[in-house]
This record gives sequence, C-alpha cells and structure tokens, in this order.
Amino acid sequence: MKVSNRPGAMPGFWRNYWSRNRITIFLGVVTCIFLADSLQLGRASAWVPRSILLTTLSLIVLLLGRELRGQSAGAGVTAIPDTKGIVSIVPAVGWIGAMLMMVWLLGVSMGLMLFCFSYLRWYANESWVMSGVLACGLGLFIQGVFGLLFKMPLYQGVLSALT
Repeated sequence: MKVSNRPGAMPGFWRNYWSRNRITIFLGVVTCIFLADSLQLGRASAWVPRSILLTTLSLIVLLLGRELRGQSAGAGVTAIPDTKGIVSIVPAVGWIGAMLMMVWLLGVSMGLMLFCFSYLRWYANESWVMSGVLACGLGLFIQGVFGLLFKMPLYQGVLSALT
C-alpha cells in the first residue's frame, strides 16, 4: 500500500473506500444525530423513531461492512467504477433522508402524510388529487389505528415543542 507523504493524506485503500461510500457514511452520521436526539424523548413516544433509526443504522453498518469485506478481498473492484448503480441509489437515499427529516420535524402522522404527498406528486408524477387523497388516507390510517385503536402516543416532532 502506497502511503503519501502529504500530512493528512489517506492511504489508497481508505481513500477509495471513502470515495465509493461517502453518501452512505453521510446518511449514517445523520442517522446517528437523529438517534441521539431521540434519546431525550419519553419512553412511550420514543419507540417508533428509535426503531426506525436503529433499523436504518444497522442496515447502513451492514452495507458498509459488506463493502469493506468485498473491497479488502479484491472482489467486485473494477477498473471503471459502476456509476449506474450510484445514479439509481441517489434518489432513494434522498427520499429516505427527506422522510426521516419530515418525521423528525413534524411528527409521525404529519411527516408521513407530507412525505407521501411529496413522493407521489413529484417523483411518481401522480395527480394533485390522487396524491392528496392517498396522503390523507395514510394520515387517517395512522391516527385511527395507532392513535385511537391502540392508544399509542405518536411522536409529535420537534416543531410541536415550539408551539
């Protein structure tokens, strides 16, 4: 392994690993920040965001571990990077990040409604009416089943503390 003499330079293996996985590493750092913020929640309302964030974090760690194991063994490393896979995953990572941000800021019910509407309207190109009806239906389902039927307190979001 060739090591550069420049101060702060990363060895070639880690530089390649960083350049191939920087989006995943960024998503992992953001997930850790959200998870740390969810530690201040009460026990009853914290299980939903914590379970989502812990699942997301475990999948990120699994993905990075598989990439590290495959890259260290030399498997799957090609001379020309596969940009088709990267281009197809960027919108998915962006939409997942947007959903986590909306749930964190607005709460489970409102965040998922806004996410559903935004995704259907601007990514899936559904009509305004269909997007609105499906988003409202999702909100009614979440509030009806989890809020009223199961009497579970749903996470209200950090913006609800400002009111």
